[in-house]
Amino acid sequence: SHAWKDKRRGVDTLDRQLLLRGVPVFRDVRGLRWGNGLEAQLRRVLETECSGFVLYATPNVLGSKMILEVELPAMDERRRRDPQFFAGAIYRDLHFSDGAKQIHAKTGVDLGAALGNVTNGKTPLTAQLAHASSQILREYLRTQWHTGPATAQLETRNEIPVGAPGLLHLA
Repeated sequence: SHAWKDKRRGVDTLDRQLLLRGVPVFRDVRGLRWGNGLEAQLRRVLETECSGFVLYATPNVLGSKMILEVELPAMDERRRRDPQFFAGAIYRDLHFSDGAKQIHAKTGVDLGAALGNVTNGKTPLTAQLAHASSQILREYLRTQWHTGPATAQLETRNEIPVGAPGLLHLA
């Protein structure tokens, strides 16, 4: 989840870093039908299709009605009923404790784990998001990989749908 204003401020890079690690990623630009019913579609995806939730938490998120009033409450509901569902945030331009407090004050939702903190101007953004992506991969595997060998879905030409079988999606 991210504010639209942040798409070019690291969200696309994070998406790529997750996909390179084999983490199935749902993005609204790939997975939603635009027009009427966006709220219902987002709720359905969060309630039934995703294995976890990561918020790219920036000051822009604090002004997003869709995130604050739809996505975070739906995520919180799913997390309460599904122990295999993970949630966390990558903080950018917000200190993680201040950001978590501000989000909680606006929504009543505790995001959970800080999966990354992108505030270091000395380290390239891609390297910081690669580290955060590795943290997300660990959380994803911790909740989704139960026993036995891991499975992977491989595709050489097309994107892999989020709901495709396989623990890891490598395209």
